[in-house]
Amino acid sequence: MERRFENRTEVRQAVEVTIFEAGGAQHRGFVSDLSSGGLRAVIDDRLAAGQGVAVYLEDQRMVCEVRYCHARGEGFTVGLELIMSTGGEDPRGFIEGIGDLEAEARMCATGGGNGP
Repeated sequence: MERRFENRTEVRQAVEVTIFEAGGAQHRGFVSDLSSGGLRAVIDDRLAAGQGVAVYLEDQRMVCEVRYCHARGEGFTVGLELIMSTGGEDPRGFIEGIGDLEAEARMCATGGGNGP
């Protein structure tokens, strides 16, 4: 069984996923968490494990491989492994930056931050 070694950061950001095969079908949804090796998203349609996809997250364009896809309510939870970035800043730095912002927001919400 495969085990995750990277820390995950919970987020909620809009995402667009385009399948390389199948005529470039596009799916919209949101990212629910990020790690340095990939992300988990909830989208509107099923994807097959092993499919190559382009992921558009803010100014990031990433190439990922679908690791899993599970039905979730009216959508599907998809695990995406980061293969490479095709534009924007280095996605690993971007993902780590999002994690820093989320941690800071949590600290501020609990009164532990350096807010105004």
